[in-house]
Amino acid sequence: MSPTNSTFLEVPTRQSSVAILLILLKFGRRLIRQLWPLGLIFIFNPKKQTDTFFLSLFIAGAVVVAVLSIIAYFKFYFYVQGDELVIEKGILQKTRLTLPIDRIQTVNFRQTLLHQLFDVVSVEIDTAGSTGMEFSISALDRPQAEAIRRFIEHQKVQLAAEEPLAPTP
Repeated sequence: MSPTNSTFLEVPTRQSSVAILLILLKFGRRLIRQLWPLGLIFIFNPKKQTDTFFLSLFIAGAVVVAVLSIIAYFKFYFYVQGDELVIEKGILQKTRLTLPIDRIQTVNFRQTLLHQLFDVVSVEIDTAGSTGMEFSISALDRPQAEAIRRFIEHQKVQLAAEEPLAPTP
């Protein structure tokens, strides 16, 4: 993947398959944060007859989270179209985010312990005019992430060279 080869990112690409696990953990944490009162009811339930109901509810929730994680993985694409980086994602609400490459300020890599275990990185992209991170890609192989960074840097240099100089007063 050469940064001067403009076609390597033009094909819609998915994250590393490790992203399924990371998305699963994110959905699971969100589900636990929302359903912790049910856990308290299960633990402090004076009548243990409903244990099978709560266990069934927990298993159903886990299955739903797993299915949503897999669907989210398959519905997430990134690619370059013209001078823009395009991200398409969403299960129920489809989102298509286009970022002009000349607005991209930084391409950061983040690697938690789980990322290190699977030898992947999270790619976070910041743009001009945004407060904080514009978007992130949960899991990419490091060589692919480095190639994306080099490609964006190369494109920014090319775009800056093509811009006509502003007249001085």
